[in-house]
This record gives sequence, C-alpha cells and structure tokens, in this order.
Amino acid sequence: VTTPSEVSAHYTSGDLLARLEARLREDGVDPARPTFDALAPYDHFHGRGVEATEDMASRLDVAATDHVLDVGSGLGGPARYFARRFGCRVSGIDLTAEFCEVARHLTSRVGLGLGGGGGGRCFSAPTGRRHQQRRQRRSRPAPGSEPPSHGASN
Repeated sequence: VTTPSEVSAHYTSGDLLARLEARLREDGVDPARPTFDALAPYDHFHGRGVEATEDMASRLDVAATDHVLDVGSGLGGPARYFARRFGCRVSGIDLTAEFCEVARHLTSRVGLGLGGGGGGRCFSAPTGRRHQQRRQRRSRPAPGSEPPSHGASN
C-alpha cells in the first residue's frame, strides 16, 4: 500500500456507517443521537485514543476564532473534540472518502455543523490517476521557460 489510491482502497469498506451504527446499538447507544463519549472508542483512530487527543489539546492554545486543520482526520473524533472544547472551526482532510462521509454524518448527529463556532468540514483528498496526471502537468516547466543549455554543441 504505497499510493494514495491504494491507501484509500485499503480503508474503504462501503458499509462503515452501518457497521458503526450496529456497534453503537450493541453499546446501548441510539445511532441517531450519539454522544461524544459514546463515539470516542470508534472515532479517535490513533494510538491512546481520546486520551491522546485530550493530552494534545491541553498543550495547545486554541481560541474560538481559530481555524484548525486536522490532516488525516479519519472519522473526525479529534476534530469534533477540538470544535467542542474550544468552540473553534475545524476542517479535516483524509485520503479515504468514506471516512469523510461518516465524519460529516457523525458531526451532524452530535449537533456540530457548518458555520458558526464549533463547526467543521471534512474533505477527501484527491486520489487516483486524474489527480496524479494533474500533479505531473503542474510540475513540468511551462514551454519556453526552461533555462538555455550552456553545454557543448555538435
């Protein structure tokens, strides 16, 4: 798994939201009204889970007027934590579109939305052949912009 497309494919199941909602029901939680605490075991997709998020947040000086970027945002747990704790705006980006879809859904379910303090967004990073072709085109020098060659001529 080395390319962005392969990473996205590796983590995409197509039924993530349904599986998460089933787990929440097993935990006795209404999936239509989950709490931050009920989601924490599932949406803090990193080592030490919500404890690590709390630890990081306690070391930062974030104001309600700040806009925080969560790179590799997964299901959005840390982003929602920051939005709720600091009242700031948070945007997440992740390679896996399904993670972003579920993150947007969960953000809505816990009462955080777009606009105003404590809102946020999640974007899926572009992957695949079209994105790679665009990057390659942008990295090539424009015609006529290449420096003249000063090598020996025949």
